[in-house]
Amino acid sequence: MSTLIRSALRRAVAASTAWLALVSVALCNTWIVDQANGPGAHFTTIPPAIAAAAPGDVILVRHGYYGGFTLTRGMTVLGQGLVEIFPGSVAVSAVPAGEVAALCNFRSYVAVDNCTGTVLLQGLDGSTLVQASTDVRIREANANWYSNASLRVVNSRVQLGQSRLVGFDGWDAECISHVPATPGGDALTCQGITRLHFTNSLAYGGTGGYDDFDIGCWLPAGQGGKGIATSGPGGGMLELILCGSQVHGGSGGGTPPGPSGPSMVLSPNVTAWSSQTTYSPTAPLLTGGTYHQQPTTEPTLELIGVPTPGAVITLRLHANPGVAVRLNVGRKPIVQPATGILIEGLVLKERSFDRGLMPPSGFLDSPWLIQPGAPAGKLLIFQVKVTNPSNNLTQKSNSVETLVQ
Repeated sequence: MSTLIRSALRRAVAASTAWLALVSVALCNTWIVDQANGPGAHFTTIPPAIAAAAPGDVILVRHGYYGGFTLTRGMTVLGQGLVEIFPGSVAVSAVPAGEVAALCNFRSYVAVDNCTGTVLLQGLDGSTLVQASTDVRIREANANWYSNASLRVVNSRVQLGQSRLVGFDGWDAECISHVPATPGGDALTCQGITRLHFTNSLAYGGTGGYDDFDIGCWLPAGQGGKGIATSGPGGGMLELILCGSQVHGGSGGGTPPGPSGPSMVLSPNVTAWSSQTTYSPTAPLLTGGTYHQQPTTEPTLELIGVPTPGAVITLRLHANPGVAVRLNVGRKPIVQPATGILIEGLVLKERSFDRGLMPPSGFLDSPWLIQPGAPAGKLLIFQVKVTNPSNNLTQKSNSVETLVQ
């Protein structure tokens, strides 16, 4: 083993050992749901487990197909293996302030509504609607939907990281039925008084439907969908922060193809800040909104690896070379704006680690050891603060929430 790897692992163990002082002595219950009623199972369906659980409890759902359910309190529902919700869908509704509801590793449509507490969505395969909610954090989503945007955000604060959103493909034209081709779907739509932090992710509009021709009939191909579409509020502001991401309009269908969709459309009362983000095939289209290209790189933090007991995960930071780096760790999510800093404080800091200066490569890895006995569902939150020594400019990254699996 190289000296570099040994040194990194020693730092990971030292940091994680220091974390032991932060582990709560309060115990939570763990419930097991197994469709096949295997060894150790408490329930064969999810709703009775939610009814039995208390805030802070963890529900482990084994491989299988399950009916829909609603989560209204701060508990963790963690899928193990392929867990698909069919028939029905998942609703996360009215989670109260001060509680954290988490949903991890599910294939389902998910609707989050009217939550004043924090909602964590991780490893989801399916489209998502978020409305009237104050703190929703999505990571590693793979969203593609057949009738609406893959992610739709309405009057909410959302952080989206390490995710892939793809709009649906349009319907092909049919001369026989005189049905025209339809455009591709939008990957992401934002409406109302919304604040969205889009980091290390991809939004790709759907492909337009194909054309059709026959004797005396030619129906043109459909236009590609938008990468990001916005509809600003009548009063107030819709805010987008795009960091380290890619935003693509969808391709037009047909041969020759129809028109491509725009990468991003900014309507009135919409403001977007962009850092290290690419747009194609067009630059953002302003139809009344405002676009700011950030003069410096906004720091972004991503998780590499799976947080299982005994594993070493990596927290990779991308930032300007030469800035001073500090890694903050805690268990409680917050949303705390600070004057002059674009990204809010997102974790109640319990430990802080000096990581030195950002190297010339522009990225810095921080290994972290998940304790061998860590229980499933245990939550740790990481966020990085960077400071430029030359001008004292301070910036904060997105947060990374890790749930032990």
